[in-house]
Amino acid sequence: MGGMGQAANLPAQYLDARLTQIGEVALLAALVVVWAARWLVRRRAGAGDAQEGAPGAPAGGATGQGGSGRRWWAWFEAGPPSRTLLQVGFGALWLLDGLLQAQPAMPRQFVAMVLEPAITGQPRVIGELGQVAVNLWSLHTVTTDALTVFLQVAIGWGILVGGDRLLGRFSLAASVAWGTVVWLLGEGAGDLFGKGGTFLSGTPGAVLVYVGVALLLLWVPASRWDDQRAAGVLLRAVGGLLLLAALLQGLPAEGFWHGQALARVFQAAAQNPQPSVLAAPITAMADLARSDPVVVNALWTAVPAVAGVWLLVRRAPRAAVGLAALYLAAAWWLGMDFGVLGGTGTDPNIALPVGLLLAAAWVGGLGSTLPATARVRQAGPAVHRLLGRRSAPVLSMGAP
Repeated sequence: MGGMGQAANLPAQYLDARLTQIGEVALLAALVVVWAARWLVRRRAGAGDAQEGAPGAPAGGATGQGGSGRRWWAWFEAGPPSRTLLQVGFGALWLLDGLLQAQPAMPRQFVAMVLEPAITGQPRVIGELGQVAVNLWSLHTVTTDALTVFLQVAIGWGILVGGDRLLGRFSLAASVAWGTVVWLLGEGAGDLFGKGGTFLSGTPGAVLVYVGVALLLLWVPASRWDDQRAAGVLLRAVGGLLLLAALLQGLPAEGFWHGQALARVFQAAAQNPQPSVLAAPITAMADLARSDPVVVNALWTAVPAVAGVWLLVRRAPRAAVGLAALYLAAAWWLGMDFGVLGGTGTDPNIALPVGLLLAAAWVGGLGSTLPATARVRQAGPAVHRLLGRRSAPVLSMGAP
């Protein structure tokens, strides 16, 4: 009987191995394609530089360097710091999401662990569209997963290498289209229309922030970007999201003030496979929420409410950013478990992209009390050093 049991397990083991190999091949193919796109962009840029170097043409490009010295990352060094951080950060997030989609468990478990829970309890139109996605994925698990990996890696790489050129803008537009699909079906519209939605578990959805940032970058090109105005817009956006978090957490209809609803949010995070040093504080928070849900829920409601109002009124913005960052870090750890653990995580969840908005606002206008020109010029090299490149002179968009 033992031999028969082992034989019965062989097909599943064989399928697991094949799915893993196919996922690795799909990821490799996606990287090859985007690398080829990068090479084409560099070749086209080199041809443009050669024309600029002809007799009568300017000696250097937009970055002040000779044509032979220009590279695809030149836009990192010349762009407004807050815009650069947004584009690099969200391009990297799309790349990470693509890599997470290539996890070995995804082809077989994505429907049961991600799609079906996301569309359960949602409005009829989302449920019907989600069922179409479930059927498609169930019929073509490996192919659909490989295409998803390729698309998300390609979007991320295009945003990173494209800058404000056609490739970058096309990738941003693609991220808006694909992100809308992911938000509606993969995240169930961020669980905004279901019962029990809370920022602690990801409502209103990380990809909604991706889409909003992509629209902002498309709407305001680098040539018209003003770091100070952008900082104000980003702070208002974060403040609005935090007030929404407080509203969802505090609504009596959501059920977090009594019973086990709040404790279940933390317990679900604690059950993911992870080191005990990460799980222990989450388990402690779950026990505390189970024994005294009113006090714990009041805390998780009051902090984002205060931080959100503080950001919106723009009084002592540095302290407000600090409180908001503290709340986001706590929610990302204790409620979302960093979003990527467990083998079927599809993104780092909403706290990290909202934190990127705060960081962009900081480098765009809050990190210094210097005048606007000095602030932009001082913030630029810090952003560029984070990218691992030596900074060129920064173009201070919107500063005199």
